[in-house]
Amino acid sequence: NNMLDEAREKFIFETTKEIVEECGDSLAGREERREDASAHGKLVIACIPSRDEADELIALMLAQILSAEGHRAQAVPLGSVEETLRGVVEMNPDVLFISALPPSTLSHTRLLCRKARQGSPGLKVVIGLWGSGGDLQMFQERLGAGCSEFIVRSLSQAVKQVHAEESPSAADADTDAAVQEAQH
Repeated sequence: NNMLDEAREKFIFETTKEIVEECGDSLAGREERREDASAHGKLVIACIPSRDEADELIALMLAQILSAEGHRAQAVPLGSVEETLRGVVEMNPDVLFISALPPSTLSHTRLLCRKARQGSPGLKVVIGLWGSGGDLQMFQERLGAGCSEFIVRSLSQAVKQVHAEESPSAADADTDAAVQEAQH
């Protein structure tokens, strides 16, 4: 039997989360950069999990990477849809990343996206379909019109997208390149 029992699976996710948090805490000056983010025009970014602990771990890693770059990025812990979106509303972010690691379902991601849009109509939403293959156009169609501005497949594409949000006119070429790269 190659399956993990529920207790072992939970232990692995909790231990991995602790390691990721410790790595993030060791980034020098992280809190100072966070506090200075709004003063220097950096973005406020919420990273939320779509459905499970794996989605939450990647959301946490993305928030740490973006914080290290000086943004005010925060991972909202896994919870009910209402709890998660309450955390987003409290942050009032410029950008919302919804983290979905396959086999996470697109229907739950779509639900989060739509409810986030209802609560904050002007919010920029980016879906992270981490490591997913397939056609991005098909994923966008399955998510529905107006769900998200962009879909990214890697943490590096997510960072490029944030750079594009910081200076849209200067970063259009980078965004186009990231989208083309993601489609191949």
